[in-house]
Amino acid sequence: DLVERLRLADWGRGAGRRLFDRRDGAALTRGVIKRPFWRATEAAGLRRIRLHDMRHSYASQLAMAGVPITAIQRFLGHADVRTTQRYAHLAPDALSEYVERLEWAG
Repeated sequence: DLVERLRLADWGRGAGRRLFDRRDGAALTRGVIKRPFWRATEAAGLRRIRLHDMRHSYASQLAMAGVPITAIQRFLGHADVRTTQRYAHLAPDALSEYVERLEWAG
């Protein structure tokens, strides 16, 4: 069910849209999912983290994989790319690639 929901999600239009709801159709709130999330991380042998930490980790991993900042902005739903720029420092190899282009152009 999770894989199918993720596959069918309309990621291009999605900022603010919910992928999951409560059974009654209401939004999942932080209070509703916090404790089950903590139990799951504990069962997995992880330290207690916040859901936002996972969002940050997702963005960081994308940046380190060389995904363009504008794509990360779209995935995260940031209105302003400057918000997303905080992850740009994690992609030093991407920056060196552009410097190499300059070196070869001369």
